[in-house]
Amino acid sequence: LGRYGGRLDRTIRIPIIAATWDYYESRPWGTPEDPDDTYYTADGYLKGWPNRHLLVLLGGVGRGKTYLAALIAKEVALKGALIQFLRWQRFIERWKASPDWGEFARREIDPIMNIDLLVIDEIGRESMTSNERIRLETILDHRYETRQPTILASNLSLDGFRAYVQPAAWSRIED
Repeated sequence: LGRYGGRLDRTIRIPIIAATWDYYESRPWGTPEDPDDTYYTADGYLKGWPNRHLLVLLGGVGRGKTYLAALIAKEVALKGALIQFLRWQRFIERWKASPDWGEFARREIDPIMNIDLLVIDEIGRESMTSNERIRLETILDHRYETRQPTILASNLSLDGFRAYVQPAAWSRIED
């Protein structure tokens, strides 16, 4: 799904359908009390759906953040919710390539503002310009104010992520 950057509704046709919780449920490490265990964090978020508003998955490459975000998105979609899975850098590249900002906003940004679940993956992969940061803050602000569920995933550490998104967005995330 992330490869296509498309919307997923009640009809699941993208390879993400093969993703399952089996790998994580049978593993011998981690406990529900471990705050750094991404499986239990993701599982708790899903069990609290739709009352959980924001989930941030951080950690190094290969920790399973994207996979877990995709599993949550799949489970939420199976409950009838509409989801959008964005790879942040690809979204920015489409925005930069768009000849008309108004058309891009109408076609790409407006629909994600009120989608049932928005997943933004790979935040922090490349440096962000001030305009890109404003776009991210706009999306996060709207979703924060309307208490809409959002999942953010990044390979950055907590301190690195905090510095990357800067104080305005971080205050929304932290809240």
